[in-house]
Amino acid sequence: RRALEAHGLGYDERLVFLEESLRPDYRDPVREGARMASRFLSSAGKVDAVVTTGDYLALGMLAAARKRRMPVPRDLRITGMGEFSAAADSPISLTTVRFDFTEVGKRLFAAVAARATGRGTVRDHFVKGELVVRDSTRKSR
Repeated sequence: RRALEAHGLGYDERLVFLEESLRPDYRDPVREGARMASRFLSSAGKVDAVVTTGDYLALGMLAAARKRRMPVPRDLRITGMGEFSAAADSPISLTTVRFDFTEVGKRLFAAVAARATGRGTVRDHFVKGELVVRDSTRKSR
């Protein structure tokens, strides 16, 4: 929400799909994302782009789009987050946001340590990501 507002874009609750029952199976991490994506695509109406909170959810969206015969990126553009190796290796390479997870871990550990010792308060930390553009969002030719 903050990122949208920082760029002069409004936040619209109707465009946000939250799934409370996510239970990933780490032996098949795409299956749950595909199930959620299928539900989303069934209920959302016309959608031309999706940003997910993780690459495995985005890979599930790719699978659901393929099952519905929605060409990516012509009819649906998909972006994930995390830059997992599967993002680049999927049949349609996945646009993603790369984060410095070492920095994320350092900040998380420092916040937990400060809270545990009573020497700090919990506050928001922001780590800037880098957009890695691949086939899943490239303009069709």
